Order: sequence, then structure tokens, then C-alpha cells
Amino acid sequence: MQIKRRHWALQAGVRQPPPGCWWPILVCDTSAAPLIYLRPRNVYWHTPNAQLPRYTPSLSKNVIIHWFRQDLRISDNPSLHAAAQQGHVLPVYIVDDVNAGEHQRGAASNAWLHESLSALNKSLAGKLALFVGDPEPILLELAKRFAIKAVCWNRCYEPWRIARDRRIKAALSAQNIHAQSFNGSLLWEPWDVLKKDGTGYKVFTPYYRKGCLRAGVPRTIVPAPQPLKLYDDRANGLDLNDLGLLPAINWHRGVLSS
Repeated sequence: MQIKRRHWALQAGVRQPPPGCWWPILVCDTSAAPLIYLRPRNVYWHTPNAQLPRYTPSLSKNVIIHWFRQDLRISDNPSLHAAAQQGHVLPVYIVDDVNAGEHQRGAASNAWLHESLSALNKSLAGKLALFVGDPEPILLELAKRFAIKAVCWNRCYEPWRIARDRRIKAALSAQNIHAQSFNGSLLWEPWDVLKKDGTGYKVFTPYYRKGCLRAGVPRTIVPAPQPLKLYDDRANGLDLNDLGLLPAINWHRGVLSS
């Protein structure tokens, strides 16, 4: 089945949803059943194997992706600051439970993440694009759709994240996309404070006295980007509530407010 498109005015008895909203409706319970995606002013029919139509504006701006990870803030964010200096910033957050494996977040962490993303989105004028899945194909698809030449993020240091980020850097480089990573959470990164033999410290006291006190100047705090020109791709992302981060039982409010 080819994708068909009709104007809302042709749909009798259908009320227009809020701006940016998607309504998926399963018409019949079969694997070949078409899905109806309702969007403002348009209705799309497509089968499960058909490509979902994407809104792709004509670009006259230099757009840089900043991939939010464990840095849900706009102040003291080296990656966001660097992206803002290069052009319009497309702010993206991806819930990655694909690569996390046994390190997936628990219910309390998910509730905290929901509230943190909500606050971050407000500070970004509601322009945070949210996705769920493996970051590699998501970032590559965004880069292709918007002709993006650079993706910025702040480094993480868990082994599974390091392995994932290396794969993503290689995939981006293969497409001539510059992957830029920054220190956004540590005074010194692990490879900046080493013993004379080039290995890391295992005891805190020598690490602090011989390592930190003799290391170079720690990273400096950067202000929030001014100006911060944001690119809006919410039409192709998810709503915060669609991420499924909040528990079914409303126990988290008291925890978060304490």
C-alpha cells in the first residue's frame, strides 16, 4: 500500500489533535493491518513495512546536533556551548535501553529522569527532541535528514557507554560527520591523572596528593550559550509521556519532592 495523504478538512467528524501530536490507531488485528497516523492537518495511512513520512524542512541554516546524555543542563555544558558556536543547535535526548543491558535504570532513576527532562525541555523553550532506541541509527538518520556535519556530546565513562560511543564515532566518521566529544562532568579525566608508569591510581590518598595536586589546571566552567539558537525537530520525536519513564503507581511524587 502506498502512503496516502489527505487534508484534515476532508475527514468528516475528526477533531484536530494538539500541535505536534501523533495518534496511532490499529485498524484491524492482522500483521498486514494498515496503521493510521493522525497529525495536525494531515492523515497518513501506511502498512507496517512502509516508510513513515517525515517532515523535512528546507534547510538554510547550519545545524549541529547536541546529544544530551548525563548533562541535562544548559549551563556548564561544554558540548552544548561548542555546538552553539557552530550554528543552530538541534537538542536531542535518546533513551538507550538497547546498549545498557544489565545496566538499565531502575524505577526511581526513571522517575528522576522524567522530571529532569521536563525541566530541561522548559529551559530549551520546549524544543528538546526525544527518541527511544539505539542512538547510532537515530543519529545517522537525523544527520542524513538535516545534512548535519557535526554531532556533539559530553563524554561518559562507564565501559558500556565508552564501547557504544566508539562505534557511533566510527559510524559518523564513515559518513564524513564530525563527532565532537567533551569533558562535561569531571575536573580531570581518568587519563589526565596517572602514575609515573602510565597506569591509574588504586588508592585515594596518593591519587589526590601525587595525582590531582600535581595535575594541570582542571577544566573551567562555561556559561550557558548566548545566544542559543535552537532548531526544532519535535514533530519527528516523541512526547515526554510516551517514553514510559513514570511508574504506574504514583509513588514517586513524595520522593521527588522530599
